[in-house]
Amino acid sequence: MSSSDKGKGRADAPDLPPRDATAHGEGQQTEAGEGIDPTKFQELPEDDAMAKAIAESMEDAKRVEIETHRYDEWQTKDQEWKYDAEGPLISEIRLTAEVAQDFAEADPNFAIKTANLAVTHPYWRKSKGDGDCGWRAIAFSYFELLLRLSSLPLVEQEIARLQSMNPWFVDQYANTYEDFGEAAIDLMEMLKEQLQEDFQGRMDWLGKAFSGTGEDGGMGVMAVVQYFRTLAMFHVLHSQDLFEPFIDAPFDSYLEELTRTNTEIDEVGVRALFDVILKEPGMGLEVINLHRGIGEEVDVVSHMPEGALVHAEAVARLLFRPGHYDIIYKGLPSVLT
Repeated sequence: MSSSDKGKGRADAPDLPPRDATAHGEGQQTEAGEGIDPTKFQELPEDDAMAKAIAESMEDAKRVEIETHRYDEWQTKDQEWKYDAEGPLISEIRLTAEVAQDFAEADPNFAIKTANLAVTHPYWRKSKGDGDCGWRAIAFSYFELLLRLSSLPLVEQEIARLQSMNPWFVDQYANTYEDFGEAAIDLMEMLKEQLQEDFQGRMDWLGKAFSGTGEDGGMGVMAVVQYFRTLAMFHVLHSQDLFEPFIDAPFDSYLEELTRTNTEIDEVGVRALFDVILKEPGMGLEVINLHRGIGEEVDVVSHMPEGALVHAEAVARLLFRPGHYDIIYKGLPSVLT
């Protein structure tokens, strides 16, 4: 795409607000609101470093995708499988052993992988299969990690950081923040209050908030997801040179697709949402790909901040099956001290 073509079909890119340019600390909190220095956040990498990180993650994800659909008969089975679109937006924690039941009659490679996965990652949460599953799973994991880290300074820093992106919402996106962004900030403010509660109380609150079973029928969660979609779109827009080589559609059309409700997240969307939501507070993301390729272990695509994680276990983990994402855990969530 030439420089003259890049502006066609969309408004000129708004100026980016300045990013927090301090670096992550390695200290770990021992009590709620203590132990994390909110000024020690990782500086964004230079363009070449970011390009390298994005390229590596995209190539890794593409390799897994090729392996996932390596054989025609397995690909056919994957395409025939439809995820249950009923139930809460995010379920309560369940046993990963249930996952094996979805393909109980599948080939032995899949059976072995699910059996091993139930040992290494014994718990999971189901994200409703409505097209927003991956976006919602990452959003939930972000809020869950903030509750587990129990740091009031970190939550306040994140509220300020999200608000610093408000200048992005101009032109045709002028109403997006009012419609969706305010819901995310309101949820963050409520999360801050939850830090005063015991850990189980926090988890119950977050589970209820993301279940979609409250009085608002899940509209608040859908607004938060749409806000995160839009932030990811802006990040791709302003990093066009880095992301466009991995996009198989006209760039402007792809941007529109990113913000369309009930459309699945792809590898570029996962990377963009990691960059804009998880990376700066020092959180990681692992995508565990469950497929029928040869071997006994699942493939894992990792997205990690350049500096140290804010905590060794501050990693969101998603379980990917063709066309669907859920949340998965190595153990029951607990306070990260």
